[in-house]
Amino acid sequence: MMKKISACLISLFLINGCSVFDNEQSGDAVEAIVKDEQLIIKNNQAFDVYYFAVDKASLPYIFWAPIVSDENKIQSDALTAISLSEIFSNNEHGTIVVFYWDEEVSEIFNIEIEE
Repeated sequence: MMKKISACLISLFLINGCSVFDNEQSGDAVEAIVKDEQLIIKNNQAFDVYYFAVDKASLPYIFWAPIVSDENKIQSDALTAISLSEIFSNNEHGTIVVFYWDEEVSEIFNIEIEE
Protein backbone atom coordinates (compact mmCIF):
# COMPACT_ATOMS: atom_id res chain seq x y z
CA MET A 1 0.00 0.00 0.00
CA MET A 2 2.80 2.40 0.89
CA LYS A 3 4.52 1.72 -2.45
CA LYS A 4 1.31 2.65 -4.32
CA ILE A 5 0.98 5.90 -2.41
CA SER A 6 4.63 6.74 -3.04
CA ALA A 7 4.24 5.95 -6.75
CA CYS A 8 1.15 8.17 -6.97
CA LEU A 9 2.91 11.06 -5.23
CA ILE A 10 5.95 10.76 -7.48
CA SER A 11 3.69 10.67 -10.56
CA LEU A 12 1.83 13.79 -9.44
CA PHE A 13 5.11 15.56 -8.80
CA LEU A 14 6.42 14.68 -12.25
CA ILE A 15 3.19 15.68 -14.00
CA ASN A 16 3.05 19.05 -12.23
CA GLY A 17 6.74 19.69 -12.87
CA CYS A 18 6.59 19.13 -16.63
CA SER A 19 4.76 22.26 -17.74
CA VAL A 20 6.30 23.88 -20.81
CA PHE A 21 5.48 27.24 -19.22
CA ASP A 22 7.56 26.59 -16.11
CA ASN A 23 7.97 30.25 -15.26
CA GLU A 24 4.27 31.06 -15.79
CA GLN A 25 3.88 31.24 -12.01
CA SER A 26 6.35 34.11 -11.82
CA GLY A 27 4.35 36.10 -14.37
CA ASP A 28 7.20 36.68 -16.80
CA ALA A 29 6.75 33.84 -19.35
CA VAL A 30 5.09 36.25 -21.77
CA GLU A 31 4.59 39.95 -21.15
CA ALA A 32 2.20 42.37 -22.83
CA ILE A 33 2.00 46.15 -22.55
CA VAL A 34 0.42 49.03 -24.43
CA LYS A 35 2.82 51.74 -25.51
CA ASP A 36 2.54 54.45 -28.18
CA GLU A 37 -0.79 53.13 -29.54
CA GLN A 38 0.67 49.64 -29.94
CA LEU A 39 0.26 46.36 -28.12
CA ILE A 40 3.71 44.93 -27.50
CA ILE A 41 3.97 41.22 -26.66
CA LYS A 42 7.34 39.86 -25.47
CA ASN A 43 8.14 36.15 -25.38
CA ASN A 44 10.60 35.41 -22.55
CA GLN A 45 10.48 31.66 -23.13
CA ALA A 46 13.23 29.46 -24.58
CA PHE A 47 10.79 28.36 -27.30
CA ASP A 48 8.37 30.01 -29.75
CA VAL A 49 4.86 30.93 -28.65
CA TYR A 50 1.73 31.77 -30.63
CA TYR A 51 -0.84 34.43 -29.75
CA PHE A 52 -4.26 35.89 -30.39
CA ALA A 53 -5.11 39.40 -29.15
CA VAL A 54 -8.66 40.70 -29.01
CA ASP A 55 -10.82 43.40 -27.48
CA LYS A 56 -12.43 41.77 -24.43
CA ALA A 57 -15.83 43.25 -25.37
CA SER A 58 -15.70 41.28 -28.64
CA LEU A 59 -15.11 37.87 -27.05
CA PRO A 60 -18.80 36.94 -26.64
CA TYR A 61 -19.36 37.55 -30.36
CA ILE A 62 -16.49 35.61 -31.90
CA PHE A 63 -15.55 31.97 -32.26
CA TRP A 64 -11.83 31.32 -32.35
CA ALA A 65 -9.41 28.44 -31.98
CA PRO A 66 -5.65 28.48 -31.37
CA ILE A 67 -3.70 28.54 -34.61
CA VAL A 68 -0.02 27.72 -35.04
CA SER A 69 1.33 29.71 -38.00
CA ASP A 70 4.06 32.15 -38.93
CA GLU A 71 1.58 35.05 -38.76
CA ASN A 72 0.98 34.67 -35.02
CA LYS A 73 4.36 33.28 -33.91
CA ILE A 74 6.67 35.10 -31.53
CA GLN A 75 10.11 33.56 -31.50
CA SER A 76 12.02 32.87 -28.31
CA ASP A 77 13.25 36.06 -26.59
CA ALA A 78 11.59 38.23 -29.24
CA LEU A 79 8.67 40.63 -29.35
CA THR A 80 5.93 41.72 -31.69
CA ALA A 81 4.02 45.00 -31.93
CA ILE A 82 0.41 45.33 -33.07
CA SER A 83 -1.35 48.61 -33.74
CA LEU A 84 -4.30 49.17 -31.41
CA SER A 85 -6.39 50.02 -34.47
CA GLU A 86 -6.10 46.33 -35.46
CA ILE A 87 -7.61 45.29 -32.12
CA PHE A 88 -10.27 47.94 -31.58
CA SER A 89 -12.73 48.57 -34.39
CA ASN A 90 -13.53 52.05 -33.10
CA ASN A 91 -11.61 54.69 -31.22
CA GLU A 92 -12.97 53.52 -27.88
CA HIS A 93 -10.32 51.48 -26.14
CA GLY A 94 -11.09 48.93 -23.46
CA THR A 95 -9.54 45.77 -22.10
CA ILE A 96 -7.28 43.71 -24.37
CA VAL A 97 -7.01 39.97 -23.88
CA VAL A 98 -3.84 38.30 -25.15
CA PHE A 99 -4.05 34.52 -25.42
CA TYR A 100 -0.84 32.56 -25.95
CA TRP A 101 0.26 28.92 -26.26
CA ASP A 102 3.10 26.67 -27.39
CA GLU A 103 3.34 24.79 -30.70
CA GLU A 104 1.56 21.72 -29.34
CA VAL A 105 -1.20 23.89 -27.79
CA SER A 106 -0.66 22.00 -24.54
CA GLU A 107 -2.26 24.83 -22.55
CA ILE A 108 -3.64 28.28 -23.36
CA PHE A 109 -2.76 31.20 -21.10
CA ASN A 110 -4.09 34.74 -21.17
CA ILE A 111 -3.12 38.24 -20.09
CA GLU A 112 -5.64 41.07 -19.65
CA ILE A 113 -4.54 44.65 -20.18
CA GLU A 114 -6.68 47.64 -19.27
CA GLU A 115 -6.22 50.24 -22.00
